[in-house]
Amino acid sequence: MRKTIIINIMIAILTTGSLKAENIKALVIVPNNYGANFQCFYEMYEQLGWDIATASVTQVVQPCPVYASILGCPPLTVDLLIPDIANVTEYDCVMIMSSTQHAGNPCIELINSQETLDLLSTAVNQGLIVWATCSGIRVLAAADVLQGINIQGPSSYNGEFIAAGANIVGTKIPPVIDGNIITTMRGQYYMVQNVYAIITAMQNMSN
Repeated sequence: MRKTIIINIMIAILTTGSLKAENIKALVIVPNNYGANFQCFYEMYEQLGWDIATASVTQVVQPCPVYASILGCPPLTVDLLIPDIANVTEYDCVMIMSSTQHAGNPCIELINSQETLDLLSTAVNQGLIVWATCSGIRVLAAADVLQGINIQGPSSYNGEFIAAGANIVGTKIPPVIDGNIITTMRGQYYMVQNVYAIITAMQNMSN
């Protein structure tokens, strides 16, 4: 009940402000052992009227084993397999969700997937908005798209971010926008700011 009330308040804010959040086609990449924030993100974007397609390297991805039963997060059957996506430019933005650290090496199957890395490289180079949260930012580092980019991310992966040429400007701060790349943490706390960051980045890229 509390989650539904919060989401409804956020939707009211987002649909009455100066920045409109409707009519966005988003490709949401979901790693195995996906984190608890996915449920809130997906429900909010769906209610905002976004056209959402989920994708991964396997047809079914498992939720975080620690939070799955508590939050009712089920195994997720994705809409698309990443190797089958022929044209990522059909989407307005690509979003990389996080994977829990409670179940091994977060997002490792995405990092080890050349198709995923190539898709993200194409998305960035073609000017799509590419948004990543928490451990999902590791995948951007592996895709070699962070050279000279200002980011935030979990400090445990700073070595990977520095090796990828990123400039780390903080952690657990509001979403960081650098061109068409957005990095973020504390997903539930910054839910509204994350949507505004995507809309702002789209407006900036279209100017």
